[in-house]
Amino acid sequence: MSEFDIIKKLYDKELEEKCIASLMVDLKNYYDFPLFENVFYIDANRRIFKTMLNMIKDKEIFDLAILIGRLKDSGELEKCGGESNIYRIISTEYSSLYYESYARRLYEIYLRRETYFGATELVKRILNGEKVIEAINKFSTNINNKLLSSESIPISSILDNVYDKIMERFSNPREFSGVPYRMAELDKYTKGLHPDEGEFVLIGGEPGIGKTVFAVQMAVNLAYYNNLPGIFYSLEMTAEKLIERMVSYLSGISLEKIDLGSKEEGDVEKIVNAFEILHKIPLYIVENTRMNIHEIRADLNRRLLDGVKFFVIDYLQCVRGFEDVVSNKPEREAMLSREIRDICREFRVGGIVLSSVLKEAMDGNLLTKKSLRGSGEITHDGDVILLISKHQPENGTPKNNDMRTIIIDKNRNRKGGVVFDMFFGRNGIMVFQDIEKRNLLLNGYLNRKDLY
Repeated sequence: MSEFDIIKKLYDKELEEKCIASLMVDLKNYYDFPLFENVFYIDANRRIFKTMLNMIKDKEIFDLAILIGRLKDSGELEKCGGESNIYRIISTEYSSLYYESYARRLYEIYLRRETYFGATELVKRILNGEKVIEAINKFSTNINNKLLSSESIPISSILDNVYDKIMERFSNPREFSGVPYRMAELDKYTKGLHPDEGEFVLIGGEPGIGKTVFAVQMAVNLAYYNNLPGIFYSLEMTAEKLIERMVSYLSGISLEKIDLGSKEEGDVEKIVNAFEILHKIPLYIVENTRMNIHEIRADLNRRLLDGVKFFVIDYLQCVRGFEDVVSNKPEREAMLSREIRDICREFRVGGIVLSSVLKEAMDGNLLTKKSLRGSGEITHDGDVILLISKHQPENGTPKNNDMRTIIIDKNRNRKGGVVFDMFFGRNGIMVFQDIEKRNLLLNGYLNRKDLY
């Protein structure tokens, strides 16, 4: 590969312009992922961004005429391609909602570029006689200094953005701070999924308890009712079987009927309706039993521009990665957990990850976060730890095999230590049902279609 071909891979002119255009619509987008001028490779784009950054620092309301005026006054306008180039950029195809995705990808390209040039300079210094260890240390320090995570910013630079968000909530109070799962009890305590916070949700339970069904229900509801794009990484089950569970949930038809077929009146219509819904929802599926954590990160990074805001991993112990670093399973799972947490924070997406529990916890008693497999690190990483247990009735009443007890043992920013029951698997239908909704249905206050 020639030097020219390599350089072409180290910048993205279109992405730079999308990033600038989305800022032109709303300068406050900048605070979602602050960049600096050297991230932009194209000279004209770098000059435009620098001027916009000064407008942000001066707390000036954005206006194209003001931007053009500033560029003209500083003698930069012609170097930026003139007014026509400014208007061309604002008219490019972009979405201001995706500024953060644009910025994160642009920053990744910047790091790639700096690493390449730094490595080239490293080789030259070593060939010129500099000590290898010293040269490598300088190279490593230089790259680390370019990481956004190592930069501190004054609190005053983000106060206005936080203030505006809080005032907006007080002006328009809401029931949920996140995206509702459409599962009443779960939403009541978690307030929904919070992708913008990079929320990491861990769901634990013994095999066969319904973890996958619960995650399917969450994913379908997020995508269907909220039009929230997501990815389901199925590392144990085939995509076909996963879709069958989605169809069972949406149609209210048992998995046994879906497996064997049925002549019952109305069943075919329900199946067709379920498939029509699945055709429309913004949900992606990955079926790969050998997928590693780095492939998951890369796939998510690609899908950010498609608006993906959450992902499901079924399940943690099936994810590959770090085998060459540690041989101890708990330590490896802890490293995977930390990496997933970092992915959630870095990409600002919600992560829903299933995990098995310790053998000694499979005794039919109420589960706790200490029941999760792996080291204690996993319980620290999760923002929400949700456990699914066999029915644990109160006051000595008999256990109900058609019910599950849900424990929210940890809820970092909201109410934790909550226990509630849900119906599960009634009449062979693999779906979790809120008890309140089920009672309304049985008493004629709710239509069956509203149950699912």
